[in-house]
Amino acid sequence: MAVVASPNNLIKLKKVLGPIFSLLIRRKLLIVQYYKIF
Repeated sequence: MAVVASPNNLIKLKKVLGPIFSLLIRRKLLIVQYYKIF
């Protein structure tokens, strides 16, 4: 488990999860705007 806590792996996780989270947030915003229109 010590390997998972190393800074390099955390940076890799952030690089991978960052775009995924941004896509989810954008999709949420689009859905909210979509419902506001109707």
